[in-house]
Amino acid sequence: MINASIVLWIFVILFGMVGLMRAWQKEIIATASLVLAIFALNFANRDGRLAAFVKEPTPGPTVNMAKEKEQAQINRWAILSIPFLFIAFFGYLGPAITRQASPGRFVDKARVGAQEGIVGFLLGGINGYILVSTLARFAFDQKLLPDAGRFPTANGGPPLFLPLSDGTSWSKLFFIENSALQILDGTTLIIALVVLFLFVIVVFI
Repeated sequence: MINASIVLWIFVILFGMVGLMRAWQKEIIATASLVLAIFALNFANRDGRLAAFVKEPTPGPTVNMAKEKEQAQINRWAILSIPFLFIAFFGYLGPAITRQASPGRFVDKARVGAQEGIVGFLLGGINGYILVSTLARFAFDQKLLPDAGRFPTANGGPPLFLPLSDGTSWSKLFFIENSALQILDGTTLIIALVVLFLFVIVVFI
């Protein structure tokens, strides 16, 4: 078994290392795409209508309700996560396409200085936090992270993640309690989206 917090922080650091290599110009575009993805999902899943496409299993003599319910939870997680990851993927891919179309527009990573590298690392870490905290929050909201630490729960396998060390609920895990979905909400989300896209327009267009 592994500690969930350590794994998630490792992912954030890895994204920071990617940002260090890619430079801040590319990372800020990825940040804008991640915020846009959250905005789009907030609109599409208003009142849970997107997740509602996956129906609850119907009891029957040949239906394993525990397994079917688990599968429905995983499907709801996927129906939220896949569009989010799709938009994020193109946010990371976009600068590479733009660089090929307009050589010299983006900074070549061989010429990235120490200061730009540090900013890139920080932005990469922020992007990693937005990504992993959002996916973790989706999993928690769909009850895929019960306090027993099993994921998935119905197949009787060993827990993937250790229960939280203080015995509290998964809702107290930093990445879930302070997820990007919780921070970027309502007016804060709109302001962040407008500021990021204005910055991208001013700097790159």
